[in-house]
Amino acid sequence: MRLLLAGCVLAIAVSAGAQTPPANFDRDPVRFTSGRFELSGDLLAPREGAAHPVIVYVWGAGPSNRQRHIERSPMLRAFLEHGYAVFLYDKPGSGESTGEIDGRHQFDELASILIDAIDVLKARDDIDASAIGLYGSSQASYVMASALARTTNVAFVIAWSCPMQNSIEQGAYLVRNYVLCDGGSPATADSAGAAYRERALARMYTDYREAALVLDSIPAIRDGLGWAGVREQSDFTPADSTSESFFDPSHTWAAQKIPILALYAENDRQIDPLQGAGSFRRIFARNADPLSTVVVIPGADHNMNLSPRGCMQDQRDDYRSIGGKTPSPRFIDAIGAWLDRLNPGRTPRAR
Repeated sequence: MRLLLAGCVLAIAVSAGAQTPPANFDRDPVRFTSGRFELSGDLLAPREGAAHPVIVYVWGAGPSNRQRHIERSPMLRAFLEHGYAVFLYDKPGSGESTGEIDGRHQFDELASILIDAIDVLKARDDIDASAIGLYGSSQASYVMASALARTTNVAFVIAWSCPMQNSIEQGAYLVRNYVLCDGGSPATADSAGAAYRERALARMYTDYREAALVLDSIPAIRDGLGWAGVREQSDFTPADSTSESFFDPSHTWAAQKIPILALYAENDRQIDPLQGAGSFRRIFARNADPLSTVVVIPGADHNMNLSPRGCMQDQRDDYRSIGGKTPSPRFIDAIGAWLDRLNPGRTPRAR
């Protein structure tokens, strides 16, 4: 049984053509150890000022490439220009970082690495230890929630395209939309979503097989996503209800007292933006820092690129079928405006 753990496509902050950080920012290579992992990263910081507030990148699912991101991300440049340092490191097994994450405990292991990265930053004289924030999307919702339950050293969070339900429900949402985007009928899409959920939750092999056969009969799932197939009974194991597949991050998010900016894309077909935005709005109405807010970005997909359909198929085509990749300017503008509210006049913007 294959379960989607919060996004099968790595959500990377909107990237454009090749760029490099402005010359008036420093780049300091940082290596650190976390358990059995050796992590390699970079701290980028404005040259002006002393101790900087810092934003730590928390990647979505899949491999990471910090070098490509440093070269191409307008979001990273925006952070620096607003006076924030940025720390990003390759995930284990990606780039220059070593080790292999245990797929059964990936949220926990990635959260432990994140906590150790925060400790590394706290020890630096050029970082304001009271102003360490997180910036993450997609699978990062689970990783950040896992870390926030174990540390009080995070001062603020920018969470974008973050699921607010367990990864089984999130996967069912994605599967349903993938079928619709492939031209399937609403009835077929509903059947696919229900079968994905039932296959994941099956306690008996007969229930598992029935749901798995439904998914295997739908070309979009079998050939497009590659999430079909039917296991033999000897290979079937009922899902462990204590596994990370059942982890609902909304409970941890609800306990936070720090400023949180939650951004969702109107046309996200991978995680449910209505459910996610609604969850955060309810949390903020009950128990929130005054700066906590939800912003919905119109016309954008899961990766905050403009996309009328928001379909994963368009992403896989590198957006050629819809005229090319266009990052949403409202996404960057919304984050910049919120950062200015978070620390007004804190650090002069570098020019």
